Amino acid sequence: VDMVKAAGYTAWTGVGKAYMVPLMLTVWARSEEPSFLFDLEGADETQTVYAASLPDALTLLNQPAPTLQALAVTDQ
Repeated sequence: VDMVKAAGYTAWTGVGKAYMVPLMLTVWARSEEPSFLFDLEGADETQTVYAASLPDALTLLNQPAPTLQALAVTDQ
């Protein structure tokens, strides 16, 4: 998180909570490209993906949405 903030990103949106849903997504944003950083955390691994612009970020955000929704419902 410190390195992300040092690169000029601030938290934009996120879903999932530690120890509740086995998948967490945090999206960070900044004014310069790549404007968005996606941090996808699973039980044992973290993946980072960048999106150049808002349309790119929205496209990426829609891809894991069904999985995140299913995990959240199952967790309830």
